[in-house]
Amino acid sequence: MKWTKIMVWIVVIGLSVCFFGRNHWNLTTEQTKGILNQYFLKNEEYSFSRMLFRMSNVLFALESTERKELTPSPVPVIPESVPAAVSKTEPVLRNQTSFQPNLSALQTMSLPFLPIESTSNPQVLIVHTHTSEGYFPEERTSDSQRNVIATGEVIASYLTEQGIKVIHDKTVHDDDYNGSYSRCAETVEQQLKKHPSIQIVLDVHRDAAVLEDGKSLRVISEINGKQIGQIMLVVGTNEGGLEHPTWETNLAFALRIQQAMDRVAPGLSRPLNIRKERFNQHLAPGMLIVEVAASGNSLEEAKEGALVFAKSLCLVLK
Repeated sequence: MKWTKIMVWIVVIGLSVCFFGRNHWNLTTEQTKGILNQYFLKNEEYSFSRMLFRMSNVLFALESTERKELTPSPVPVIPESVPAAVSKTEPVLRNQTSFQPNLSALQTMSLPFLPIESTSNPQVLIVHTHTSEGYFPEERTSDSQRNVIATGEVIASYLTEQGIKVIHDKTVHDDDYNGSYSRCAETVEQQLKKHPSIQIVLDVHRDAAVLEDGKSLRVISEINGKQIGQIMLVVGTNEGGLEHPTWETNLAFALRIQQAMDRVAPGLSRPLNIRKERFNQHLAPGMLIVEVAASGNSLEEAKEGALVFAKSLCLVLK
């Protein structure tokens, strides 16, 4: 019994050290498993080492698709409202990676899924990783008439009116915030398997931040006398250690949409956000996160922004 307890504690401590090392030194899954293999499995006579390695494989398999989604991120505090992208000659980016993509080349890059073909099969999939994200005054709500499902429906309806076949999957993925990206990935994979004609996947969110005065972030542009919630596109990369070799294709697609928004409604588009996280965008070359307005915006402002985004997207797709 004594040795059993010792073995259990060794397993627990070993796993804790490995996971701490992974996050602290930004190791990938394969790198961490390699360390486990090198330092534990070379002593095959110890049964606890084999058990440790097997347990680690199970835990890695169950781990969330995005490491940052393991625990809810706090709402950031920013000093002032976020401006829209104002340049009409060069893309305006908020690059949170060390990558320096060739924007000129990406803007003229040929995208195999554009223009979309005329077909009776589904062409666009809309999903929501954080389905319960709501608008002011509700930070979160399960009411699909008042959360991001409502803004996704605006996009889906307009695309459908323009003859584009859309599936709006309203599956709730954030009953438990942890693992929501993994659950959304399963939904996307199921839809892509069922409908291989889908090339465009939009993960519709709403942004959130708190200003220094405690108020929720409200991103707004006045266009033709209307108060319209701004749009931010988010593109993931492989810098966080997850495989995503074609992220620049997703970025090229996002750049096209941002340019179209600048033509349709100058000042509506916020700087395009490039991130270290992958955000499931390896699943489709035309997959993006679309942040429709923010937590300080009203639902009507968000819907107006979603409509302008949909009109801009149509210009790119056809």
